[in-house]
Amino acid sequence: MPSIVPTFPGETTLTTASVAASDGELDLALVIVAGELDAHGDSALYTIARTGPTRLKARLEAAAQSDERVARGLDLLGRSGPLLIACGRFVPGVRFAVDAAMGMTEYPYRRFLLFSAIGGTAWAVYTCVLAYLVSTALADFALASIVIACDHVSLVGGVFWIDRRRTATGG
Repeated sequence: MPSIVPTFPGETTLTTASVAASDGELDLALVIVAGELDAHGDSALYTIARTGPTRLKARLEAAAQSDERVARGLDLLGRSGPLLIACGRFVPGVRFAVDAAMGMTEYPYRRFLLFSAIGGTAWAVYTCVLAYLVSTALADFALASIVIACDHVSLVGGVFWIDRRRTATGG
């Protein structure tokens, strides 16, 4: 379960398996299904956070009452839960934080599961198809295919960060 213990990040694992699929060693459809099943790891993290230590929940509630930023963050979780759950999966680290926060705030599990499955499916299809296409285009360079396909998330995150910095500084 990469969402709880990220020994091998899902992006790396799926990208490598998709490159193997482009060489005919694996079936791409089965690789995508394996990626979709990773959404169940999100449910495990959600459950651990929801049923975990009550003192963490009490500290979160106290922080929300004393710090306006925490209160706004919790409000964002409530208002934008589906979007955060589905899209947070595409940004390393955000998925973990969103899953844990949704569990701690006791976001309705059925809604969590629905949007986690939607996000998991979209993420698996996107990651696998992108890696497969890059690997097919660079058929003689399997390692380069893995590196390029894995870097797509870093590139998107970098562009977002640069845009945020420019907006914040008025540039």
